[in-house]
Amino acid sequence: MDQAAISTSALSEAARTALHRLDHDLRTPLNVIQGFAALARKDPASADQALYLDQVIEQADVLQRLLDERITPLHRSAPP
Repeated sequence: MDQAAISTSALSEAARTALHRLDHDLRTPLNVIQGFAALARKDPASADQALYLDQVIEQADVLQRLLDERITPLHRSAPP
């Protein structure tokens, strides 16, 4: 294998690894936020708290959709 092919292969592997880490590093805390907000929303202490939790849940859903639309396709289309 020539040097260019080795460099391309190493770059592809680095890109796959970076996308995987980015996907994981964003989704893991997002899932925790969504889970805790949903649990807290089941029994809010006040109407204001319920409103704040609804906003957290709504914005977390927006972030989840952005990840699904932008990061996941890149991760899946990365060359093997």
